[in-house]
Amino acid sequence: MKYVVILGDGMADEPIAELGGKTPLAYADTPMMDELAAQSEIGMVHTIPEGMSPGSDTANLSVMGYDPKQYYTGRSPLEALSIGVDMKSDDVAIRCNVVTLSEDEPYDQKTIIDHSSSEISTEDAEVLLNAVRAELENEIYQFYVGTSYRHCLIWARGKVVELTPPHDVLGQTIGQYLPEDETLRKMQERSYEILANHPINVERKKQGLNPANSIWFWGAGTRPALSSFEAKYHKKGVMISAVDLLKGIAVGAGMDNIIVEGANGGLHTNYEGKAQAAVRALTQDGYDFAYIHVEAPDEMGHQGSVERKIQAIEYLDKRVIRPVKEGLDKAGMEYRMLVLPDHPTPIRVRTHTGDAVPYLLYDSTAKETHSWKYNEEDAGVSGNRIDEGWMMMDHLFKVELWDIYDSNKQRTGRRMKRNDWCLKDGEYHLTVLGVVARPDGKFLITQRVMTKAWAPGWWEVSGGAVMAGEDSKDAVIREVKEETGLDVSGADGGYLFSYQRENPGEGDNYFVDIYRFVMDFDEHDVKVQKEEALGFRLATHEEIRELAGQGIFLHYDSIKQVFE
Repeated sequence: MKYVVILGDGMADEPIAELGGKTPLAYADTPMMDELAAQSEIGMVHTIPEGMSPGSDTANLSVMGYDPKQYYTGRSPLEALSIGVDMKSDDVAIRCNVVTLSEDEPYDQKTIIDHSSSEISTEDAEVLLNAVRAELENEIYQFYVGTSYRHCLIWARGKVVELTPPHDVLGQTIGQYLPEDETLRKMQERSYEILANHPINVERKKQGLNPANSIWFWGAGTRPALSSFEAKYHKKGVMISAVDLLKGIAVGAGMDNIIVEGANGGLHTNYEGKAQAAVRALTQDGYDFAYIHVEAPDEMGHQGSVERKIQAIEYLDKRVIRPVKEGLDKAGMEYRMLVLPDHPTPIRVRTHTGDAVPYLLYDSTAKETHSWKYNEEDAGVSGNRIDEGWMMMDHLFKVELWDIYDSNKQRTGRRMKRNDWCLKDGEYHLTVLGVVARPDGKFLITQRVMTKAWAPGWWEVSGGAVMAGEDSKDAVIREVKEETGLDVSGADGGYLFSYQRENPGEGDNYFVDIYRFVMDFDEHDVKVQKEEALGFRLATHEEIRELAGQGIFLHYDSIKQVFE
């Protein structure tokens, strides 16, 4: 099985009146995404942890399976990794944009016009940054060239200071958003004097492009320490992105980066090249997992352009998603594909928000049938929701997840990994037990394999955990079928009662739903799951009571009334 994430940065949005109350995603012509949605699970995922800033850094860490509350140390350190900066433990990395400010006022009264300086080329930006470096760089403050308008400052023995992202204050006077640190503030001010009349900017203005006339610092942080992606998920992964942040996450996670010629993070990037690189990586180069990041929808959101954001989404659909699907299908690959944004970048505010985003999860081996399309509204009413975005990767890889319930046995919207005993007081997971009886009064019981860590060789009835998104009855039908081969979906009987257990300090609190099914079957109808059971027998209540008396029948005291 191969796995691919296709992420349209900032693709989610809000309903817009000029689009007839639709979002850009719903309005755009996206036949490939809609075709996939009709065969896929769709839903909403919350990628930004509560209380954290809605940045592409925290959001993409979440999508990659890294809990930002545990792993996030700032945006710029991740970008520094991507350009080969060997940060020391006491270094602070700071993002250094080249931006466009208005020209006629004193520095602190200027307005920020463009955070990307008309998506300046890396070649032009490098010349300008070198001019800044020549006057401002020293042993404490070192500049590094990144991509397009995105660059890096390393502050030796520095401190993490609060700095404002430029895309959050577009169109505003900058005075109140300048760095409080005096040295950083003076460097920004001096950079305008260096860059305002630089020949590169004189020429850019002649061409109708925004001049990159100031640097802007933001996103300070210390050296990150991500765990290995391959060790975490047992998948060899590759990142395909033009953005230093994503490349840095890949470096930190021990993944490879594929550099695609012509991929620049803008609207007119090499979409096809990214798709081809992913297909080649998965079908020829031995990778299990590819993460394709497309920046364009986010950039168009920051620019406040409805038309160009729609165009970016349509390009993603036609020039990335379609060729990836067709390439994997042609190669005969079995694969799971996840399509989603990292966060919304609504046209209304021209910056990121922390709202949940729609996801689409397609499995080439298990196609579903639905009438929905891929957009925020349909995903919202699907009933599927993941409130902790860092668990999305587990969902992609089919790591078994359980819903977390409150004391009233209601889903909290949060999930846990199987056997990851992290539950707090008042939190529970849900399990089921299914007692299967014949009309003659005998009950089907199975004997646990000797390799079980708990209660090897004991006797029991079928049961197990209810998986995330699954209801109790579906779970017990599935468990009985898996463990005994019997289909009890049409049997008499059903739910009887529930009980709960709390284990303070152990993180393992649970409810158990008890079912009893009555059906006529013969011994040859039973096909036990060899990985779980040594064998089975049809036993009377008295025989079961004797096994319980010997201490080798699980849960008897809790469920004994089912046998009466």
